[in-house]
Amino acid sequence: MNHPVRLSPTISILLGILEKLNRWVDEIPPIEQPQRFGNKAFRTWYSHLVENSEPLLRSALPHKYHPSILEITIYLTEGFGNSTRIDYGTGHEMSFIMFLYCIFRIGALDINNMDDRIATVTKVFETYMILVRKLQLVYRMEPAGSHGAWSLDDYQFVPFIWGSSQLIGKKKLYLPKPSKFTNSYCKQTRTAQNIYIYIYI
Repeated sequence: MNHPVRLSPTISILLGILEKLNRWVDEIPPIEQPQRFGNKAFRTWYSHLVENSEPLLRSALPHKYHPSILEITIYLTEGFGNSTRIDYGTGHEMSFIMFLYCIFRIGALDINNMDDRIATVTKVFETYMILVRKLQLVYRMEPAGSHGAWSLDDYQFVPFIWGSSQLIGKKKLYLPKPSKFTNSYCKQTRTAQNIYIYIYI
């Protein structure tokens, strides 16, 4: 996760947008309600997202990319959960992945630039994961369509793919036992560099 990369302007823009969304969580605290799960304050946060996503992208991206913003905004807004059910799942995660794909396709990120490719995972997606985990905890979001053993995690799936790819070509694997993933061992060793394990730290 700490692979040295040069942050392009677009990567910095995406990080700035995610940091703004993170601040909104602090500004919109959960409300007192009888239900244990699905805090309705998430709907206020989500309405902020829907109302501001297109203006955020227009102010952040160069004008030549503006014709694509209307189409790609939906992938961004759908990447953080469902405001009716107040849940989040791998479909929402995939929507955010599609948003990143669109940013590459319109040329705002360069597919031939190794720094852009690496930073999209180790910087942008990492920041996204931190944000959606915060949303899940603060607003007590339920997993969307959880099927238990059918998936590796109720909320995320992509980190398992990208984390596995980080292990390709490694002669020595510094991986703890699964029971150790959530304790301080991971934070004190090189395993924290792997996105597969990082989501549990």
